[in-house]
Amino acid sequence: MLMTERIQQKLTTIAKIAQVYCRACHAKRTGLCEECAELLDYVSLRLSHCPFLPDRPVCAKCLAHCYKADKREKIHRVMRFAGPRMIFVDPAAAIRHLISLRSKPSPAVRQAMKRRELQQKTEDKNAP
Repeated sequence: MLMTERIQQKLTTIAKIAQVYCRACHAKRTGLCEECAELLDYVSLRLSHCPFLPDRPVCAKCLAHCYKADKREKIHRVMRFAGPRMIFVDPAAAIRHLISLRSKPSPAVRQAMKRRELQQKTEDKNAP
């Protein structure tokens, strides 16, 4: 699968998640409210600039936190609410996500994890 296809697939899934959340929590029958549309735009931008593409892990297992703290809190709230409901909306996407949660990180991500561990050890040694 091409990188752009993977990104598009993830964006489509995130858009469905946002629709489930917005419909239930903001009583929006069609489309997204302004707040959810803004969040979806932000997620799309961050996803397109992910340093681990094309083998990016799910955000919950990622080392690099690309989102600002307030946006991370919002998307976490949206995913916690809509994630379990996705099995009824798009079962294939829900299953793909569950599989990716259980999969091992790509070599690029593992290498970044090792660098992070070494950096933390160095910082711990230099701490007073």
